[in-house]
Amino acid sequence: MSMNKSLISLFCLFLCVKLAMATPIAPTLTEADLNPQVPYSLRVEYPHQDKIMPSGIKNMFLFGRVYQNGAKLKLNKQDIPLYKNGAFLTYQPLNPGENEFIFEVSSLDSTETFRRNIFVPGFDWRKYEGKYKFDTEEVFPSSEVKLKEGDTLTFFIYASPKRKITFTIFSHTNILMKENPKTPGFYEAKITFTKKDINYRAQKVVYKMFDKKNKVKNKVFSKGKIRIYPKEQILSVGKLTKQSQRLRPAAKKEEHILETRLFGKLKITGKLNNFYRILLDGEQEGWLEEKFIKTAPYFSLPKNNAWKVSLEEKDNKSVLTIYNNAKTSFKTEQTPVGFNITLYNTQILNTPEEDLKTSLFNQVSFENLKDETQKILLKFEKGSKLWGFDFDYKGNDLVFNFYHTPKFNVSKAKPLKNVRIVLDPGHSPKRVAPYDGAVGPSGLLEYEVNYKIAQKTKEKLEALGAVVFMSKEEGENMPLARRQEKVLSEQAHLFISLHNNALPDNIDPLARPRGFTFYYYYPHSYTFAEAIERSFVKNIALPDDGILQRDFSVTRSSPQVPAILIEHAYMLLPEQEELLSQDSFIDKLATATSQGVANYISEISKKH
Repeated sequence: MSMNKSLISLFCLFLCVKLAMATPIAPTLTEADLNPQVPYSLRVEYPHQDKIMPSGIKNMFLFGRVYQNGAKLKLNKQDIPLYKNGAFLTYQPLNPGENEFIFEVSSLDSTETFRRNIFVPGFDWRKYEGKYKFDTEEVFPSSEVKLKEGDTLTFFIYASPKRKITFTIFSHTNILMKENPKTPGFYEAKITFTKKDINYRAQKVVYKMFDKKNKVKNKVFSKGKIRIYPKEQILSVGKLTKQSQRLRPAAKKEEHILETRLFGKLKITGKLNNFYRILLDGEQEGWLEEKFIKTAPYFSLPKNNAWKVSLEEKDNKSVLTIYNNAKTSFKTEQTPVGFNITLYNTQILNTPEEDLKTSLFNQVSFENLKDETQKILLKFEKGSKLWGFDFDYKGNDLVFNFYHTPKFNVSKAKPLKNVRIVLDPGHSPKRVAPYDGAVGPSGLLEYEVNYKIAQKTKEKLEALGAVVFMSKEEGENMPLARRQEKVLSEQAHLFISLHNNALPDNIDPLARPRGFTFYYYYPHSYTFAEAIERSFVKNIALPDDGILQRDFSVTRSSPQVPAILIEHAYMLLPEQEELLSQDSFIDKLATATSQGVANYISEISKKH
């Protein structure tokens, strides 16, 4: 009898596994394109099958559409509401490892089942519960760390939850780590290195786990070693393998303020997570990826001597030339009253005897911030506006072009007469997941709707007298860098990149109302974004998500002109995807943009 029960149990288990394996994968737009004759009852457009999510992610959204009239949808036995056209959007929890989502589409006479498998790398604490184990794949640090006296470092490790764990490094012995209450099995602690730590050679971190009797039950060593240096010591010199790199700031709050450009040789003061820490002066530091630097033993860097500065006006621009004996790193900063340039590793800045002025700048002043850091401050003429700028090295001389506001000869009948505009339909054609750009629950692809919006916007702008250029044509794949080339080759006055929004996987799309958003990078583009936003608020019945400064390549790479990126709507929201599929709504979006441009040029023309 016992043997029979065992056989039955094995058979049932075999049957369950066989049925699970037989459950078909939920199709996507790709399958629909390949098999147009197949009447799929369900398509899951996001995520695609076997998608690998970011490590540690705890939630994600799924969306698609039911194509069977009157049907109902369940996901892992949970009822999922459907939009009027059958589209759905849901936000679901995730666990480390394999995640299986089972969709059931049911009608009065049938039920169809589909699956979608998602993998999340990372630590699955449930497998460690009740044990004394470390996750040996996630032991910090995994690579070389070089820091200095006074630096603070956060140590972390994944291990069995609810355990006593300590770490030891240098003079810091058995430092107790705290488990994050929101993330079982994740332990962390911070220490600040002192002079004592300088005396040690490079060491690995030792993590220990104890039982309730304070007996060591397990221990593990980090793969990477840590070395601490004196506070004033330069660890090495780095030579850039690619010029004009930008630093990642040390502080997150400076993400969109620190606009540095690196040239020549650099002082290295630390290394962490495959990034080198770069010292620009005694206080200004940032991080640069290891792949951009070739290191050498430390020696004194040759000091730059900025021996002359000139400013002249020509061709509706102010040209500032800084004559150097070597290329040097610098930082730019736009303010409401002017434009500042900070030169690093520059020992002497010889200031001119005569006043430097143009119709854009009424004053140029100079500051000696430190022995190796000099600052040039250009003050705007009252009522003037910086239209854009760029820079280049000509030999060792740093040349800035500051573009004046163009004088537009517009009329009431043609409010955009001869205004030259580059429209950039975001993303390129790709009908196989993962797509280039966003996708909607019904399979609407972002590159398609972006191009339709661009075409209609072009028509509207041209009707107002504008000269409009597309950055690319329909069906054309084009790198981002070449899109910005259009701004210069077509002598454009404005750049607009047209997009529709998505969200990071871990953001709940249903948490709040969402609508249109406007992005810029350089401050001189902000008032342009404001004009477009006002027009959208007036013409488009969606929530206003506001104007945001973000480090997007398309806006950052066009500093010569006001450049913005428009996110018209959220494609993953069923009701907004449906709007984007309607010609009437696309017409409204194009009208809002064209009127916003016209209002902006009108305001500029009145002031100039």
